Formats: sequence, C-alpha cells, structure tokens
Amino acid sequence: MAYTPPVAGTENWDVPLNAALAAIDSDVQDALSGNGASVATQQDTTSTSYTDLSTSGPACSVTLDSARTVLVLLKTQILNTSTADDIYMSFVASGATTVAAADGSAVRSNGSGTAEQFASFALVACNAGTTTFTAKYRVDGGNGRFTNRSIAAVVIA
Repeated sequence: MAYTPPVAGTENWDVPLNAALAAIDSDVQDALSGNGASVATQQDTTSTSYTDLSTSGPACSVTLDSARTVLVLLKTQILNTSTADDIYMSFVASGATTVAAADGSAVRSNGSGTAEQFASFALVACNAGTTTFTAKYRVDGGNGRFTNRSIAAVVIA
C-alpha cells in the first residue's frame, strides 16, 4: 500500500500516517521472511525418483501476508560414486503453495567422480500463508552422494 498524505484540514493526521506505516512494516516483514537451513552430513541415494536422504531436508519456510514471488536457492557438494550418471538436488514446496520436485529447478551434476559445489535458483509464485521448501534428491543411475546441503528462500517481489 502506497503512502497517501493526509488532506489539509484533517483533524487527526496520525490516522493515515499510522495506516501507511503499518502497510510498509508488513511489506518489510515479508521481504525479510526468507531464511535458510543446512545439513552437513554426507549421505547417499540410489533412488531414480525424488526422495529424502536418511536425514531429510534441509527445509525452510516463509510466511506471507499476500501472494509474492520467492527465490529458492540450493547448494550442495555432489558426486556419483559408481557411474557417470547425472545426480540432482531439487525441492518441494508444501503448505500454502505446493510445488513438486523437478529437474528444471535442481542442482545437477554429471557424476564423473569429482565433487563440486553448485548453486541453483528458482522463482516460485507463492500464495499468502506459510510455505515450506524441503530439499529432495535423485540419480539417473548409480549412487549419488550429497554433502553440505543448503536451502534458502527469500521473498523478492
């Protein structure tokens, strides 16, 4: 809500100003509600569909007063210990907004045996309310190894 100055001659100038400040505070709180989480534990999967690892997540949540766009960031060290098949870390969204894990919004690596650090960014149109973003994992084949997994969600628009 944009600030509209009070009309000259208004008896109580504080009422419109307080309403405008409350709207600005709500926007600021939404913008700052992004957060992140990490799991350092090294864990593996051979699943060819998105799944949890032994220690699920990491996960983070945002709570919005109105529909907004959220930037989801993923980061991990990954390698395939047994083949050169691709391996993926994606995320699901649950709660006010639901999104399935997908290769198009995943950290992906060709598992050539060398662990590397990756980052991925995905924009998600979120509904008002609380949405939780949880990391999920899969491989095309072989054994995918994931270490130092992180996820963050930041409200951007």
